[in-house]
Parts: sequence; structure tokens; C-alpha cells
Amino acid sequence: MIGDFRFSAAPSQEVVRIELYWSGKNRFAKVILPIEVERAVRDEALPSAEDLGIGPALAYGIVMATTSQRQMLITGDRSAWPDAWGQLMDAKSH
Repeated sequence: MIGDFRFSAAPSQEVVRIELYWSGKNRFAKVILPIEVERAVRDEALPSAEDLGIGPALAYGIVMATTSQRQMLITGDRSAWPDAWGQLMDAKSH
């Protein structure tokens, strides 16, 4: 188990979001950054990440959330989350 993460079906656009989805039988995630963070990534020519495996997306999301001092939430298709990694806990309204 990696840990427990917070899940929201409708997170605020002000948080770093890891959106889970399936493509066929494969699990993927898209990292969605708040507008200000996305601008900073472009301005600093940092690598951006959209469609990744869940592990790399989670790692990138944690880095972006800690760097920008923002909350990170998991969203999207909850069934794509690997149960062996921990639980997705329902987040309060954010």
C-alpha cells in the first residue's frame, strides 16, 4: 500500500487534480493543473504531463502540488484506482 488519497467527483479548479480513466483494459491518469500553475509550467519551460500511467501521474501531481503549495485530489473514474495502493477517501467539498 502506498497510502490513502482524497477523492472528489467535482474538485475545485484551484487544486491539482489527478483524473483517472480507462482506455480499453489499461488504467491512465491525466494531471490537471490550476490555471496559474499551468502558466508557470509553460513560462519556466517545465515538462507538462497529461496522459500517463497512474503511477507517473501521481508522482507528477505530488511534485506540482507541493511546489505550488496546493492541495491534490484524485478525480475521474474511481474504478481505475489500483486497490493495492490504498484507499480513496471521500474529500470534503473543495
